[in-house]
Order: sequence, then structure tokens, then C-alpha cells
Amino acid sequence: MKEAELKRRLTAELKSLKNKKIWVVLVKPEDYHLAKNMFLNHLISRLNLKGVYVNLNIPYYAVSENLKKNNIDSSKLYFIDGISKKINKVLKINNAFFLKDHKMLTELSIVIETAINGKKFNFLFFDSVSSLLIYNNLNVVSNFLYNMVGKIRNLDMYAVLLCVRDDESKNLLDAVSKF
Repeated sequence: MKEAELKRRLTAELKSLKNKKIWVVLVKPEDYHLAKNMFLNHLISRLNLKGVYVNLNIPYYAVSENLKKNNIDSSKLYFIDGISKKINKVLKINNAFFLKDHKMLTELSIVIETAINGKKFNFLFFDSVSSLLIYNNLNVVSNFLYNMVGKIRNLDMYAVLLCVRDDESKNLLDAVSKF
């Protein structure tokens, strides 16, 4: 899909979802970065929210550079990074937590809960849910997301669960759509 067409469709979709708090977003790999940036821009700039940004497969410094390049205010984000420790790229950052092991959903769940229970944040942005399926089976990931979505609802927060379109993600979306 051409970038202008994708922007038009995403903008229309974001406007139509004003009252919706939890978005599960399935995108083609080639549209992934644009969709991610548009949702973050919408939450941070348009809705003036602060959030928790979970990323398991792109190091903090690369995410930070992308946000800067796209004029997205990273000071309104708390980062949970699941890859930097593994590749020895951990920096001393006040607004970031570096997971020991991105495969450990228990640690991830505790870190997310700790961040969102502080009530300083209005949304959770999970980039990308698809990466959970690399290291965990569908049932484990479905249960993890079921619990996470329940916590988000109880706190009346926004959430974006970004997924790259493939067969595994489609199966996950089918499971997630039930809750």
C-alpha cells in the first residue's frame, strides 16, 4: 500500500476509534514503521498522553533515534527494552528498564505492572506482540495478553498491541479478539 493511502486509512481509523481504549493493530511488514509512528504520535501529541513502550526486538537506542527522527516526544515514554541486555547495548537511562531475558514473560509482566500501577502513565504500547510468538507458544502468549488486557481495562488505560501480519499473528489475534 502506498504511504499516502496508508496514512489516510490510519488517520480515518484513529478518528473513528475515539472511544475505544484497546487497539489490536495488524499490519503488513512494509507498513509497520509508519503505523507504529502514527499510533504513537496520536497518543502522545494528539491525546497528550504518557505511556509505557514495550519493545522486545529493537534496542532502545534504535527506537529512540526513530522517535526523534519522526518528532515523537520520547520524554513522555517509559521504555521496557527486551533486547539491549542480550546484545550488550545497555545504557544508563532514567526512563527505561532493560529486561534480563526477553523470553521471560513473568519478568515482563512484573515490570509492566510496576510501571502502569504507578498511575503516571495513560497507555501501554506493545511493539510488537508478534515477537512474543518467536519464543513462546500461542497458548502462553494468549494467557499473558489476556492478563495484561485485563489489567489495562481495570486501570482504564489505553493500549496498542501492534502485530506484524503473518499466520502466527493471525492465530494470536483470533485468540485475543475473544477477550
